[in-house]
Amino acid sequence: MSPDSGAIRAIVEQAEEMRVEPPRPLTRQMPPADAFPVDALGDVLGAAARAIHDRVQAPLAICSQSVLAAAALAVQAHADVQLPMGHVRPVSDFFVTVAESGARKSASDTEATWPIRKREQALGETRDAELLGAQW
Repeated sequence: MSPDSGAIRAIVEQAEEMRVEPPRPLTRQMPPADAFPVDALGDVLGAAARAIHDRVQAPLAICSQSVLAAAALAVQAHADVQLPMGHVRPVSDFFVTVAESGARKSASDTEATWPIRKREQALGETRDAELLGAQW
């Protein structure tokens, strides 16, 4: 036995008995979220979010995020952002909607993006007609 082992043994013997903590849950109850500031979306996007909310019965925050994502997608090809240091970057946003299954996330996205799909279809038809005309 080394000279320090006696001192260590004395410390261990004098220590309080260790109490075992019960397991803690991996998840905890979350407080309710703040209301989404729909008025900050303005007249056009705010009205679109409210209309989607009325139509699909999804939470207003989900509808608002769908509208913001669709608006960001529509703007990307037409504008860039100049940062405070002078750098110019594309207007790109990334959206993730986290909600329970059945919260109508996809339905909200579908409603918010139908004008984009309609425009894509029209452009595709025009391209197809031009390609067909170029072949003759």
